[in-house]
This record gives sequence, C-alpha cells and structure tokens, in this order.
Amino acid sequence: MVFERWIMLKMFLTAVATGHLVLGVMSLIPICKSRLELAEEEYLCCLKKKGIITSCLGPFLLGVGMTLAGACPGMVLAQVGAWVPNSIFTLLGCLLGALLYGLVASTVERLTQPKTPFIHHQVHKKLNKPFALLALPACCLLAVTVLLMELFLPYQDNLEHPEKLSYNIAETIAWPPSVGGMIVGALQLPMVLVLKDTLGSSSSYVTVMSQWVVTSNLQRKFQYLAVRRTGVGNWWQVFYVSGGIVGGLSSSLASHSLASSQGVGVFEALCGGVVMLLGARLAAGCTSGHGISGVGLLMWLSLLAVPCMFGGAIVTAFIMRASNGSLDRFVNETLGISCHPVILPSCHLARDLAAGRDKLLFYSQPYLKSNFTRSELASVGPSTAATGSYIENSCTPTLATPGGKGGGNSFGCWKVGEVVETAR
Repeated sequence: MVFERWIMLKMFLTAVATGHLVLGVMSLIPICKSRLELAEEEYLCCLKKKGIITSCLGPFLLGVGMTLAGACPGMVLAQVGAWVPNSIFTLLGCLLGALLYGLVASTVERLTQPKTPFIHHQVHKKLNKPFALLALPACCLLAVTVLLMELFLPYQDNLEHPEKLSYNIAETIAWPPSVGGMIVGALQLPMVLVLKDTLGSSSSYVTVMSQWVVTSNLQRKFQYLAVRRTGVGNWWQVFYVSGGIVGGLSSSLASHSLASSQGVGVFEALCGGVVMLLGARLAAGCTSGHGISGVGLLMWLSLLAVPCMFGGAIVTAFIMRASNGSLDRFVNETLGISCHPVILPSCHLARDLAAGRDKLLFYSQPYLKSNFTRSELASVGPSTAATGSYIENSCTPTLATPGGKGGGNSFGCWKVGEVVETAR
C-alpha cells in the first residue's frame, strides 16, 4: 500500500467502473430495474444502524488489517487456494474477528447508532437525478483513469516473472488487472437478477461462525449472529467466497505457480485477519461490499468508507516501512521463519537465489555489511551483474558491477528494501 505496485488499484477501479456500467444499464431496463431496487433495499438494510463514525473507523481498521495480512476478506480465500504462505492464518483470523464482533455487536450498535438516521442514503436520490445519469459518467471517468494508469504504469512491470506471461489464459502467470476487475464487476449482473443482492464477502464469515447459536436463549442474547445463521440470503456468500479457494487452486495449478508467492508472518496474518473483519463488520461492508457494491450503488456512506479504508492501509504500510523491516517481513512457506533484516541479513538473498528470481531484495540495515559475494550471486545464472546505489558511511562501497566503485567482491552496504537488478 505504498504504491510501488498498482495491480490492486487498477483491478479495484475497473471493478467499480464495470459495476457502474452494469447497474446503470439495468436501471434503464424496466424488467431489471425492479430487481435492482430490491437489491438496493437489501443493501440499505445493512446501513440502518450505521453512521459517519462507523463508516470512517470501520473501514480504517479494515485497511489496517489489509496491510498487515496482505489480503482483503474476499482475496484471502483465493490466497488459501493458491497456498500463499500463512494465508490460512489470515482466514482463521477473519473467522475469529467475525465471532468477536458478533459477541459485542449489540453493544457496539447501541453506542454508535446515529440519533438522526439518513433520509437519503444514495447520491442520486439526494440530488433527485436518475441513477444512470450519474453512474454511467462515473464509469467513463474511472475507465479513462485505469487506461492512463496502464499506459504509464504497465502491469507487466509489477510482475516478478513477466517472461511467464502467455497467450494461453489458463497457463499465463497473470491476467491484466483490468480484465480481472471487469469480471468481478460483471458479477453484479447475476447477483442482482438471481439473488436480488449485490457483491459482498465479509458477511460470510459471520454466517459460518454463527452456527453455534442454536438455542432460543442464545438467539435472544446474540441476535446479530442469530439472524445471519440460516437462509439463502446468508449462505450464498459462503458458497461465493468458497469458490475463491477453487479458483485460486485451479489458476495456480494451471500456471504452475502453486505456493510460489511470498506471504506475511503468522502473527501479521492472524492479527490482520482479526482486525480486518472487525473493521468490515463495524462498517457493515468490506472491500467489495462498500468499495464495489456500495460505490456502485452511489451510497453516501460507501463513498466515505473507501477513502478511509485506503487511508488506514496506507498509514499502516508507511509505519511498517519506517520500522526498517522489523514489521515488514515476508516468508516463503507456511509457518516458515520470517527473514529479519538484522538477525538474518542474508536470509532474503538465499531465499531469492533458491527461487531463481531476477530481482533480489536486500534487507540489510544501513551501515551493516552483508558480504554477499559474487560467487553467491553466480548461482542465479551464468552471467550476473548488479545495479544500485550504496551508502558510503562506515563501510567500503564495493559493488560487484562492471565499473562499480572499488571493484571488490561484495555488495557492501545496501539500503533497506533496495532492489538489485540481476542480468541472467
């Protein structure tokens, strides 16, 4: 969330734009408009007890959890299917967060429910304008934004292995984020027509964790959980997000990328999942619920929630980055040892060499000599060169590069998180 990679933002904006297009066109077709109005009513039921405080604080916490876990409530299921390291702990954290919120929901709602409810929850109703008159221009604006981003920041530059891109849509290492976003946004069509509902993910965790509320006494005490325990209106989300596991597994197997991605540590994954779901349930919506569906329906509270969500994610990311890597750690296997920049300064090098990566990420502290020799890098390929800058204080700048200062056999002192390009 420090905007070094733009894949998520491109996909998100494309999904919102596609949602605007789908919902805007549906509002113009009489047979579809009635279904859309029912979906709007279903969405508004979730916001009856929500106000500005919950729509700011909840998404902010959601963003914090997203950065900690490197996922969102919908994405984590695909990560589990692709066996991203420790994503299973993010899933467990999400389930725990849903349970915790369910236990205190009545108290939280009593304290945060606005005294004066909103009269108009949607922008177009407040302005007394047709829905399509605002939704379709918004679609065009977002589409142009994504197009410009892709023009100046092509998604191929964000891939670790762009050479694995293929015209075979099943075997390619990655689809363009705009394509993925269009598919996600287009899902609004069957959701509205068949289920009279819109996209969402976080409620599914509550449904799963409410199955123990079976007696009348428990149902009176935990009404928030009780009303989400049964019924098609609750369980469709469970099946929907579970499909992400199948999709992630199928995609990673077809592209030979199963368990090839990096993940966060167990602590970050678990805590991120808990915070993420607490925030999502406090806000009555997650990245897809507020971000895609709420914004797609022109909900005021969703338009407030989305910047707060990104704000929480960005602030957390910069705090983690400022920790010189002590919080910003990654692992290559579930329950694996996190590569700590001080305790294990060469861990990242060994890991990336083993993966045969073309970009080696050095996490040595400033002024800490790591002694990564040319022979160590030789295992990357027959010819290896490196480019980058160095810090001259306290250690000799001996870059193993053609024409590099000093001409020595080590990489000297690299900055935290600096990327070293290697030619194979």
